[in-house]
Amino acid sequence: MASGQLAGDGSTWRELMRGTGCGIIFGLSSPLIGHPLDTIKTKMQAQAGYVRGSSFATLSAVVRNEGALALWRGLAPPLVGSMVYRSVQFGAYSAAFAACKDVEVLTTPRPMLGDMQLRVVVGGLASATARAFFETPLEHIKVRRQTGQAWRVAPTWQAAIAAPHVELRNAFGGFGITWLRCAGLMTTFFMMVDTGVRHWPELMTAPLVGPFLKGGVCATVAWWLIWPWENLKNQVQAGAEGVAKDAGWVERARFVLRERGGVLGLYRGIGPGSLRSIVANGAGMVIMTACLTMFSTEEEKEGGSGK
Repeated sequence: MASGQLAGDGSTWRELMRGTGCGIIFGLSSPLIGHPLDTIKTKMQAQAGYVRGSSFATLSAVVRNEGALALWRGLAPPLVGSMVYRSVQFGAYSAAFAACKDVEVLTTPRPMLGDMQLRVVVGGLASATARAFFETPLEHIKVRRQTGQAWRVAPTWQAAIAAPHVELRNAFGGFGITWLRCAGLMTTFFMMVDTGVRHWPELMTAPLVGPFLKGGVCATVAWWLIWPWENLKNQVQAGAEGVAKDAGWVERARFVLRERGGVLGLYRGIGPGSLRSIVANGAGMVIMTACLTMFSTEEEKEGGSGK
């Protein structure tokens, strides 16, 4: 694996295992650090009573009305889920990137893209698809818990088991908007990391600074670009007020543009969301990079012993 890159040209299986294993480490650290800020962001976007105040006003109201522990409500699903879909997203990217190494059209540097290879985009889309599949039901549970709602349709577990198709349809509500959000997020993130490592290798491979730039800066800029879809995803999964509870993201977008501040309304919650991304993703990438370095060191030892 080239220094600073998140995937290499090893076998597809080896790259899948490397990306999956290190993704688990990233997925464990990120929500532990950033969940309170994520809760504030979600309430600002999707819960009645919080949809008009500032970030600080929302924080104060939550602590005053619900207690400080409410900031950690709904942590379990994203903690478990983050370990799953972060491992899947990095594993899928690494596997797809490696699988394309012998496809000339995908490995030829493209001058219009700053000499980036198209397999970075292919890997990003593979990552987004895998992440969206696992993330959608887990995000559904998290958003419902954060906004004080039941996440099951049925009132009891027995009733839910008796009608699993209803619960599955409910849990995967918002998959379309989640995939769009993931596609923009993951492809932008991987393209920025790849470009940064190739054009500014010393900076992007510097201890602590390089990983923090990848996680804290590249990921946050990617979030900024797709923030309206993150906002709408939360509203769909929370069944936010203002339109029919089962309204899709297009109808909700029209409502926000018409009634909730226009385009700026689509960027509601970006303050705490950005802070969460900078801190949690920056720290998570520092830890993940240590894991990738460990894998690379072991591979070098294996290669040396085999000579």
